[in-house]
Amino acid sequence: MLDTERKGIVMSKKVKLSAAAFILLISTNLTTKAQIFDLEGIRASDIDPSGAYKSFSFFTQQHKPQASGETGHQNIPAVPLPTAISVPLQPAAYNFWGRKFEGSPIPGVGTSGLLPVTRGHLALLTSGEEAFSARLKTLQNARRSIRIQALIFTADESGMAVAKILKEKHKQGLDVRVIVDAFSNLITSKKKLDLATQFMYYDLKQNGIEVEGYEALLLQWLNEISFHDPRQPDKRLHDKMWIIDAEDPASASAVVGGMNIANEYFRMGNDAGHRWRDQDFLVTGEVVNDITTVFERNYAEQKKIKHSRPGLWNTDRVWELWRKYIVMNFGMYTPPAFKPDEAIQGRVNAIMRGASDYTPELLPAKMRFLQSRPRVKETYILQAYEDLCASARKELLIVNAYFIPTPRILAAIKGAARRGVAVTIITNPPATNDLPEMSYASRYTYHGLLAVNHETGTRNQSGSIRIAEWAGHKFSEGTMHAKFAVSDRKYVIGGSYNLDPRSESLNSETVIEFENETLAARLAENVAKRDLPKCEVITKEQAAAFHNPKKAPDILKLLLWNGLRGEL
Repeated sequence: MLDTERKGIVMSKKVKLSAAAFILLISTNLTTKAQIFDLEGIRASDIDPSGAYKSFSFFTQQHKPQASGETGHQNIPAVPLPTAISVPLQPAAYNFWGRKFEGSPIPGVGTSGLLPVTRGHLALLTSGEEAFSARLKTLQNARRSIRIQALIFTADESGMAVAKILKEKHKQGLDVRVIVDAFSNLITSKKKLDLATQFMYYDLKQNGIEVEGYEALLLQWLNEISFHDPRQPDKRLHDKMWIIDAEDPASASAVVGGMNIANEYFRMGNDAGHRWRDQDFLVTGEVVNDITTVFERNYAEQKKIKHSRPGLWNTDRVWELWRKYIVMNFGMYTPPAFKPDEAIQGRVNAIMRGASDYTPELLPAKMRFLQSRPRVKETYILQAYEDLCASARKELLIVNAYFIPTPRILAAIKGAARRGVAVTIITNPPATNDLPEMSYASRYTYHGLLAVNHETGTRNQSGSIRIAEWAGHKFSEGTMHAKFAVSDRKYVIGGSYNLDPRSESLNSETVIEFENETLAARLAENVAKRDLPKCEVITKEQAAAFHNPKKAPDILKLLLWNGLRGEL
């Protein structure tokens, strides 16, 4: 089962491989040995005796380019943040409201994967253009390290721009590493083999950049086989992290949220299908250490799998030999030239030129970075969403790309409405969903949700549930890809997690949850003023029709997706 996200690259011509290029492609599996970053002692160095942070945003200092030969590992003086944060912090095992998280039932795992509530600064990136600008600025200013994980990293105009900078930074001596999902970058939106993206990964690898999740000759499946868990190939890496200079408290920053790396996420495309609505968050401060911890354990797990294989079944060993005997003796291979779309490339270039001037407002917040790893039976993000729903007293806003709620999420949402909370849910109909059939399963749940509005208890408490379907295609916008929720304009959860069975039971996911009334109110206002006007509110009559379709094609699609829900 593939993930619900698609890529937006369109190859205008088939890439022709010469015999030499083909041999090169199937043989290239060399990686340098993992250098796992030791996180011990970082947090202590981030705090001065008064309790204020030494960390500050990269937006407050313009880094100078490194001179030739510099490695990017110099000690940089710490500079105080403009505002110290003073908030009570709970132990790692407890949520914002004092409830204890349930850990993994696996012995030895428990709550070991749970990160603490911490402090930091956060900015909202409410459009693809803003997120692209922030990402490029951090990338251009990177001095020590770059860590990127995304489900999808496509060789289109946006992706190639990022890849070019990654190679430049690696040549300057930075530690540059990338993780992509093994199965989500193989096929284009036109259902063709995505050779352009595979060549981009190869080029990064031959330049010394780790790209976990990529193997030549489409051999990614070798690292996905597990004799202990036959369902592991269906458990995808859906995490999204963009981490810069984690070793340096003075300039460390990260971007997290719902966006992958491709034109549609950054709204660079020529048509609505490649201009999506998504949501990212820029963070600085202690929380960057925790995001780095998650990246490093994902990276270490990928290496562990490879290094458990004997001989040349360890693809890292193959890469090592290839680079030692082929690249060193015969030089690097130049992949087929990428032919950009002029209009799209112009937009990408404009974002790159203006990135240095982009300065979003970072505000202090109490926050926590959460990861759920179904491979070790963690459900922290599901619990966090349940807790957020339980915390709501007046208003609960849920924006979710692929809304196929499981029984626990349905119970949490209905419970909020019955307590008197005004709940608003925004998701995709078939017209804007990049996998339209999913919307039939989503729509099937509307009837039961809206039925709560007619319960006596809900009416007495003045609670309600409103479901609005994104109609962005009528406003030259594509898929609503954002995944976040806001409770009482005070608490926010946002990241890669969809409210569907895959995120709950199969995909590795990450979110940032934070408490800040100013930021939460801005995000809620953005939903009210920019998103809801582009939506169509579902009536109870429509919900009833979705629940009991009359047309044969609709019935078949509904049966298919409800059947798949049982398998998910």
